[in-house]
Amino acid sequence: MKIIFTILIFLVPLCSIAQKTGIVSDINYQMGYVYLKGAFKPKALAENDLSFNLLTYLTDYLNKKDIENKELENFDFKELEYFSQRNKYKKMVAYAEDFCIKNNLDQIIIIRKENAYTLTDPMQMFYGFDHDFGIATLSIYDKRPILFYNLSLIRYLKGSNNLKILLAPGYKNHKFDDVVFDKENYKLINDKVLLYFRPVFETILNKGLDK
Repeated sequence: MKIIFTILIFLVPLCSIAQKTGIVSDINYQMGYVYLKGAFKPKALAENDLSFNLLTYLTDYLNKKDIENKELENFDFKELEYFSQRNKYKKMVAYAEDFCIKNNLDQIIIIRKENAYTLTDPMQMFYGFDHDFGIATLSIYDKRPILFYNLSLIRYLKGSNNLKILLAPGYKNHKFDDVVFDKENYKLINDKVLLYFRPVFETILNKGLDK
């Protein structure tokens, strides 16, 4: 019976079952813009905020689904160790289950910054910024900005005994017809880059949250 219940849980989308959701995070919720100098191991010469906040977006998404939600700050991210889809540690699951019970939650959405990479992982380029997701431009590619999200969204549903990745780190680029940043102050020239990438990022988020 327990096996059947667990299978049914993961056939149902994120927001159609759990009514009390906790949001925990170790990231900067604000989308950022980063200008990078160099090709190999590029350095960030400038950063600034963009008009998109991930917590606001996630809260609005859950509210539209009539899901009670709240942000909590008492989650110990050290208990997650190094998490990947292939390795699901009992210690992590036990901590997530205990966290749900103690905070009277049906589920938690864990937003975690990426902190470990393989030697050939291109996401290493986006590590160590003030912003954990956003838009980056490289000095050598003045017409091809990059949308990056150096974070994971992980769901734990109480009683499921499973940590499920909803969104893994990634990036997308797009070539524009004109130069997109000012070469003197490194800032984006106008809003066209954000206007292009924001709906792309929202689609990526929705796809993950609807799993």
